[in-house]
Amino acid sequence: MSGTSTRRGILAAATAGATLGIPFLARAQSPIALRVSSAMPADRNAAHFAWFEHFRTKLQDVAGPRIRLDYFPNGQLGKEADVVQQVAIGSVDMMITGSSIWATAVPELGMLDLGYLIDSYSHGEKLLDAGLGDAFGKMLLERKGVMALGWGFHFGARCVYTRAPVHNLADLHAVKLRVLPAPAFIETFKLMGAVPAPIPFNELYTALQSGVVDGPPQHG
Repeated sequence: MSGTSTRRGILAAATAGATLGIPFLARAQSPIALRVSSAMPADRNAAHFAWFEHFRTKLQDVAGPRIRLDYFPNGQLGKEADVVQQVAIGSVDMMITGSSIWATAVPELGMLDLGYLIDSYSHGEKLLDAGLGDAFGKMLLERKGVMALGWGFHFGARCVYTRAPVHNLADLHAVKLRVLPAPAFIETFKLMGAVPAPIPFNELYTALQSGVVDGPPQHG
């Protein structure tokens, strides 16, 4: 069972870190180190790391060695829902995460997770580029003091991986699925008959090994 993923990823930053000016940087005696959090591994097959490397290259083109980005993968700085709050207060400078996670702070972002609302990547791009992305960015800035630096897709479609084959909705009945800790995901899979279990991404493998969940809906 699969479908096109419409969850948009966000590179978000605390306002202070996002608005550092080049004249200020020119006076700095040593590189400014900014911490970047991700729940995914530091692997080029992981969307977060691919985005991070692209962003780091672009930043170096502008600032050279004056800004250093320190990447913390695999949830090293905490669970994503907790890191959202750390970015908001400035104790973590940046994070790469899904819009689903920021929906815990700005509920309107959960609209991007509603099942079957967006039917393709191009459809999602048109929505965000037509002004929705700017509107969400304004909400993040005004309510949490956080700047959305960019949007992007994860790799591949979102598929349901389980111990037993899933051919139709009936096969999902009572199947325990790891889902993001976001209301739209939890309610969508409840309606499908599954038993959603909101578990942080970096705890997924342990949950599978121990039988806490039967599988995840995950990007291909």
